[in-house]
This record gives sequence, structure tokens and C-alpha cells, in this order.
Amino acid sequence: MKNKSDTKNQKHSNIPKLVAIILILSTLIISKKICRDYRQKVKVEQFLKREYRNYSYKNHEKWTTRLGHPYELKSELAKEIKKWYTNCKLPIRTYNITHAGFGSDLHVFSQAVCQIYEDFGARTVPFTNTKWLWAYSEACGYNSDIHCYFKLPTCAKDRNKKNKIPIQSDPISLKRCSYDKSNPTNYRKAFTEFLFSYGLTDVVKHEVGYQIGKVFGGEIPVNLITVHIRWGNKKNEMKLVPIEDYINAVKKIISENNFKEVNIYLASEDPLAVMTFEASVPHSWNVFKDFTLQEEKANRRLHGNDIDGIATDQVIASKTLGRYGLECLASLVLAMEANHFVLTTGSNFSRLMNELRSNVLDPRCNNCTTFIDLRNGEYK
Repeated sequence: MKNKSDTKNQKHSNIPKLVAIILILSTLIISKKICRDYRQKVKVEQFLKREYRNYSYKNHEKWTTRLGHPYELKSELAKEIKKWYTNCKLPIRTYNITHAGFGSDLHVFSQAVCQIYEDFGARTVPFTNTKWLWAYSEACGYNSDIHCYFKLPTCAKDRNKKNKIPIQSDPISLKRCSYDKSNPTNYRKAFTEFLFSYGLTDVVKHEVGYQIGKVFGGEIPVNLITVHIRWGNKKNEMKLVPIEDYINAVKKIISENNFKEVNIYLASEDPLAVMTFEASVPHSWNVFKDFTLQEEKANRRLHGNDIDGIATDQVIASKTLGRYGLECLASLVLAMEANHFVLTTGSNFSRLMNELRSNVLDPRCNNCTTFIDLRNGEYK
């Protein structure tokens, strides 16, 4: 029969074993994280090195566009958002990114950051249970999320599962924090300013360089006018704007600025809208079309629905493993090379353009941009 002294000695003898087990498990966890991060880094490097679409990426290339490189925040509210997002001393709450439209996902994410800070006094860590619908897994890995494109800052504890108390998308999207209630348009402008301020990834730079060559022949023209036509399935949410309204808006810009040469970047996901626009404008106008129209032409028909035979953006994003999201973001970067915009802010994508125009371009070019809204949809 063992006495108390033997039992005590046995307990003490087990302590080194427990410590060793804990050290081994900790080492395995750390090694797993290092391997995962390394695999992710290699994945991106391999993507950038290969002849993607017969276009070679060069690491020394700099951003030649207005968006893409880091910049200092100008608005006070954007600086306030930065404090919430980068304070690593705060507890964290994970936010499961939605899989709706590209612009919609970013706007709902903006609501989450504000609400999580106000309701829980916490930082927001965006993630997805699988991968974000719009993140290109071929470039960024299977579980890629918003960091595939945006160089948002992270903290060391973000990957620690113990710290992750999930906040699902739907409850967040139904609530709005004080900033988003009192002046939602200004809040979302400030958040978009913050979101792009750390710069975009090399994966996006690669795609932007490729699209500049494909759309503009390598050089973006001066006096560019961006026209965003949101047709397609948007008819289920708002009355679509007639093509004549877009053309009249462009004519107004031409007249007010006395343009001798007309260069239009036509951003649209709808082939019918683009075809109608091209058939209706003067032949002297130079129309540079959204790259995704040609690139995803087959997917739009191949995976089309039973109503009009055209696939939705979400279906195309899924079928291309997120590549369509990369293409759309690059298209947005090109659109922001204009000083003049014809938009319909009933569309989240148009709102993104206007937010960038207002809070990123104008403060840096002495209010050089103009903006015509053909279907107001900004929150009041």
C-alpha cells in the first residue's frame, strides 16, 4: 500500500512529463502556424512568378495608379476607425464575412467593425469558415479571406482560437452602430478610406497591370470619364437607369470641361448594357470596356439562370474560385483613374467609387473630381 509520501513523490515526478507534453503541443501548434503562413507566402510567390495570362509580374514594379499604394488618412473619422482596428490590447471578436456582392460585403464589414467596438469594446478580426467568395484561392490559398487583397494590419493573438468569439454576419448587418446611424454615408466613406489606406497586395497589383494592358493598351488616357452602369439582377432592387441618362450625363461633363477628346471607362457587369451604350454614343467617343465583360463572357452563359440565361456575379465568383473578385477589384482601381464619374449609388459598387472619390482622391488633388448620381442610394 502506497503511503502519502509515495503519492506526493509520484505527483512531483509527473510534473516534468506534463511540462514536456505542453511544450511539445505548443511547438506543434507554433510549427503548424509557421508552416501555414509559409505555404501561404509560397502560394502567392508562385502565383506572381508564373506567366499568369501571359503576363509576367515584376517585383520591382511600382503602383502606377492612384489606388494600391499606402497613404496617410485625412479624415478624423478614418483615424478613429484606425484606432479601433489596430489596438492589439483590446479583446477580439471574429466576424464571419458575408458572401453577397463584392461591394455589399465590404460595406457590411464596415458596420461590423463599428458595432463590435461599441457593443463589446473589441477589435474585429474578419474571417470565413471556408473562404471568402470573392478571394481568388489560386492566388491566395483555399482559406483566403479579405487579406488576399487588402493589407489590413493584424495582431499576434488574431489566430489564437481561444480568443475567437464568433460574431455572425446576419445579426451584425441588421444593426447599426452610432456612427452608422447618425451619418452612415460619412461613416462608410471614412471606412473605405481606412480600408484602402494600408495598400493593396501584390496579387492585385499583378491583375491591375495586366488589365491596364488589356483595356488601355498599356497607357491610361487623360481626361478619363468613368461610367458605371449597374443593370443585370439589380432590377430586383431598384429601377434601372436608361442608357440615355448615362449618355446625357457624359455630354454634360464634356460641355462643362470643354473636352475635345472623349475617353470613357465603362464599368459594367451587363453585356446588354454595354452593347446598348456603345450603339448609342457618337463614334468619336473612345469607350474602354470593363475587362470582366470579355474575360467572363463564357461563364455568364455557361452558368446562367433560367430567367434570362445570365449568371449572377456571385455564381461567377464561385465558379472561378474567386478570380472574378480579383478582376472586379482591379476594375475598381482602373475606374478611379478618372476625374469625372457618372454613377448610380443605388449600387454598392458605385458607392465604393464615390467613397474613394470623396475621401481619397479629392483630398489629394485639391477637389479635382466631379460626380453625377443617376440613382441615389446612399444611406441617410
